[in-house]
Amino acid sequence: MQKLLDELITEHSMIVSLVQRIESQEETESALHDLGSLLESHIRKEERELFQQMQDKLSPADFLLLEQLLQQDPK
Repeated sequence: MQKLLDELITEHSMIVSLVQRIESQEETESALHDLGSLLESHIRKEERELFQQMQDKLSPADFLLLEQLLQQDPK
């Protein structure tokens, strides 16, 4: 699962970079195309692999803890 998480984190960084390119109007057309392709594959990977592994490995108590952590104020 760690390999998958590392891939997803790398993809998140790539998404941020592409959005920054678009915002700065650098190679906007190619950046938009790249962003669309990356988002499509990234979302599918999260849905089909990450979420499935989470369902297989986490208990109901783990999900409750995760929910609580996500609801905490990051300040």
